[in-house]
Amino acid sequence: MRSFLNGLAFLTIIKIPEKYYFKKGFSRTLIYFPLIGFIIGIFLIIFYGLFNLFLPAALVAVMVVGFEAIITGGMHYDGLSDVFDGIFSGRKGENIYKIMKKSDIGTFGVLAILFSVIL
Repeated sequence: MRSFLNGLAFLTIIKIPEKYYFKKGFSRTLIYFPLIGFIIGIFLIIFYGLFNLFLPAALVAVMVVGFEAIITGGMHYDGLSDVFDGIFSGRKGENIYKIMKKSDIGTFGVLAILFSVIL
């Protein structure tokens, strides 16, 4: 249960009590990542089903994408933008990783997020 809760805290904005945190052995949480993703997906389906009853489908689709970004803290968008900034920077090797580790976002990162959300 402790590994599941640590994975949940890592992949979402849900906070767990500090007594459940562990510093070593985080790799044990990896087995729960698909389950946590499934649970997030179920919440998104419920969210879509509820709002689709009285709102237009296009608006609900936009809301679901936003809800997913909020639940996960935008983790996937951050990673996507870092990868695109690094790959399309025109640099090689270690310099790509330096760009990906920076906390700011570049033009290619913004475009990657924009097209990802639109798609």
